[in-house]
Amino acid sequence: MADFEPDAVDYLIRRGAEIHLRHIAEGGDPFELGSARPLDFGHWAAHKLESLTAHRLRHGEAVAIGMAIDTRYSVEQVCSRLASATR
Repeated sequence: MADFEPDAVDYLIRRGAEIHLRHIAEGGDPFELGSARPLDFGHWAAHKLESLTAHRLRHGEAVAIGMAIDTRYSVEQVCSRLASATR
């Protein structure tokens, strides 16, 4: 994965999508309790942004910002792990 080998990346993307689909369809997250429900890409931050702006920020706008936040966080996590692996 660290070398971005196409077969490894393809497998991880497909497997991640399968897991996500199962999670959304069946709620298969062992860490979710009670009424907690899965939130899709960008939605956790979106719901917080909507609350913080008293819903002046539209849902679609908030989701777009949330997606940017989630993407940036993912990039930071990958870069951090790659940097650690090369030390």
